[in-house]
Amino acid sequence: MKRVYLILTLLLLSVSLMIMIGCQSKEVTSAKVYIQQDDWDKAIEQLETAVQLYPADGEAHLLLGQGYGKKGLYDKMVKELDQAVKVNPALEKNVQQERSFHWTTEFNNGVKSYKENDLTLAAKHFDTAVMIDSSRGDAYKNLASCYQAMDTLQLAVNTYQVWVKKSPKDVEAMLRLHGWLTRLEKVDEGIELLNKAREVEPENVDVLSALAISYDMKGNTEKAFDIYNQAIAKNPDNVDLLFNLGRLYFLQGNYEKAIENFNTVITKNPDDFESNLNVGNAYLSIADKMSTDLRVKEEEKGKEMPEERAKIKEYYRLSVPYLEKALEIKPDNANAWNNLGVAYIRTDNLQKGQEAFKKAEELNKSN
Repeated sequence: MKRVYLILTLLLLSVSLMIMIGCQSKEVTSAKVYIQQDDWDKAIEQLETAVQLYPADGEAHLLLGQGYGKKGLYDKMVKELDQAVKVNPALEKNVQQERSFHWTTEFNNGVKSYKENDLTLAAKHFDTAVMIDSSRGDAYKNLASCYQAMDTLQLAVNTYQVWVKKSPKDVEAMLRLHGWLTRLEKVDEGIELLNKAREVEPENVDVLSALAISYDMKGNTEKAFDIYNQAIAKNPDNVDLLFNLGRLYFLQGNYEKAIENFNTVITKNPDDFESNLNVGNAYLSIADKMSTDLRVKEEEKGKEMPEERAKIKEYYRLSVPYLEKALEIKPDNANAWNNLGVAYIRTDNLQKGQEAFKKAEELNKSN
């Protein structure tokens, strides 16, 4: 999901003349007169001369930075603002006001362009905001969202990597970056990132879940289950951990353990759609596997095995109430209707099965 953050409050910044500190050069005096006349071109000329002649004049650097900001020359503005603080730390508050004003302007322009679907222009604005103030994460995140929407996922990853390096405790950003790294099949990098996130928030459910799944993708199932079990031992009532462990069991084909975990979630939250759906699907998967195995056995023996068929039908029957409950919660889920149709047919409820398949088909067409 693309997320675009909006800074609602524009900072108001008046271009006031700075209180003179020490002796003021004639160039700065002239520049202030031009600023009062709103003639920034001539003010900039005077200030450029001033900073060359008096490089330790913080006020001159600050005013020149304001002038460059007025002209949209943000790279030059940032250089002068940085220099102003360097030579005169007392100007930090004034510099930050100037920086915040232009950062907010560019940021909001980026949001406006994003909403207008002009992603290239939006990215330009967000990139400029990053340059103006590299300590604020929202611009990085929105810039990355632009890159993602433009199908340049590697650029999104690069942007988040810069931000995470600057803000190593932003776990939310680390999780988002991990998701993108996984999509780019950089699983090892993702695991390394999540282990750093775990150092920051050792019991973060999303971090633990993503880490466990990443280890599973690497084929280290033992490590994945170990992480989940450690987490659940500390958080036995955490339904998200229980659900995700169940999901991992499901992906591994251990449907009995998956059902056990999902049913624990359902006990705590009967209206959990995903858990009900997954229990139903797990019973279907067990029945389908048993049915496949049985066909092989029957071909080998050359006869039908009615007792085994009855056991299989029982698993199909067990799936029905869970799928029905899932559809009570979300009646517009086509896949659930299709699977319920299979369960009905396999339990000899032909009419209900046909109706379920029809409902699934209608939903697929409407979507």
